[in-house]
Amino acid sequence: MAKQDSFTSDEWTLLRLAPSLVAGATTAADPSGIFASIKEAAAGAGVVANAFKTNTGLELFAALATDHSIPGMPDPKTLLGEGSREQQLEKFKNAVLERVKSATDLVARKASAGEADAYRKMLADVAEKAADASKEGGFLGFGGVRVSDKEQAFISEVKRAAGVTYAATHRAGRASGYCARRRGAELFGVPATRHLLPMLDELAHSVQSASKRSIA
Repeated sequence: MAKQDSFTSDEWTLLRLAPSLVAGATTAADPSGIFASIKEAAAGAGVVANAFKTNTGLELFAALATDHSIPGMPDPKTLLGEGSREQQLEKFKNAVLERVKSATDLVARKASAGEADAYRKMLADVAEKAADASKEGGFLGFGGVRVSDKEQAFISEVKRAAGVTYAATHRAGRASGYCARRRGAELFGVPATRHLLPMLDELAHSVQSASKRSIA
């Protein structure tokens, strides 16, 4: 089994940040505004909290859950690149998918088979739960779909990058947004998602503004 000292500092940071990055990129797949972003981020945190709780017998998850240090956040420029906001969102998703593959390859090499499988499943579950947290395409709370085609496509990309080849992952029941975010914060130490939200909200707002201008 793998412990924190089984990984370099950069590798450990990658393992800690990957779930939050997946939640953020799921939001970027089909931006719906700040409130949807918060709900989706909270849902992702809830999945992480549940994964830590159900995998307490795995040393990798126990070590992740007890690490209360502040993880170093990647430079937004390395995730977003240059170009229009739409292009930056696409680059962000691709950058996250690369990190998903790197993280899962890492645990496959350094962790036990059980830990690697549980980590892969956690990332896939984060994408599914984040996408399911708010409706897309509605108006004033009416209509819309729970998981949009763009989000479903990104979920499939996350599973492919993570090497999830088994049947569709189990979806846990919905939890309160605040409680899910609180549990994720307590178990992850400092919630990296909190640092990603401002960047994602700004991008989502810019994309929506650009869309409105093109329609007009």
